[in-house]
Amino acid sequence: MEALQEERHHFVVHVDGKAHASVTAGLEAYATSHPSRNVHLLGDHLRRNVSWGGFEMVRATLNGARYAHEALRYDWLINLSGATYPLQPNEVIVARLARLPSSATSLMEVDPKPAQPMPTTWHYFVECDHRLRRLWQLRPPPGINMHTGSQWFMLGAPFVAWLLEDKKLVPLYEEYGKHTMVRSRAPSSCFARFS
Repeated sequence: MEALQEERHHFVVHVDGKAHASVTAGLEAYATSHPSRNVHLLGDHLRRNVSWGGFEMVRATLNGARYAHEALRYDWLINLSGATYPLQPNEVIVARLARLPSSATSLMEVDPKPAQPMPTTWHYFVECDHRLRRLWQLRPPPGINMHTGSQWFMLGAPFVAWLLEDKKLVPLYEEYGKHTMVRSRAPSSCFARFS
């Protein structure tokens, strides 16, 4: 956060619900003592107990996006991990984002071809005891093309609004996705831009 710190930047932080209270206390102290008051910790009601690869990771991300959408003014929502470190100075990042057209609503690494899950690896999962439990084989969702990509992204404010307010497509993905597991794969150098 210090490397990206700038008065017009806001940081919405999700701390895993299983984290020791000292982690949250340390971040709260940092947030309240920071002169810009631009560090926002998600409250206990928005924190999730995250199991790697489970849908609670997605819920935590959506909770952060909802908080930003309802409480802050922003042009871009950028999902970063606690281990992410910028490779360029703030001025370069801000200038690059400012050059993007307003119609560039999201920058995500997404495979342009729909994913065809392998029957031997695509299973129905539930999160229990902070672990993913495989129950049975899962069929691809009817009438929805699935695409794979990275969980790290940049979304324009209009896309975030659609993602949080859509009542047709997003709930179908959410209902299906909550029983799938994130699969790690080799990173791709291709980033797809959607407008």
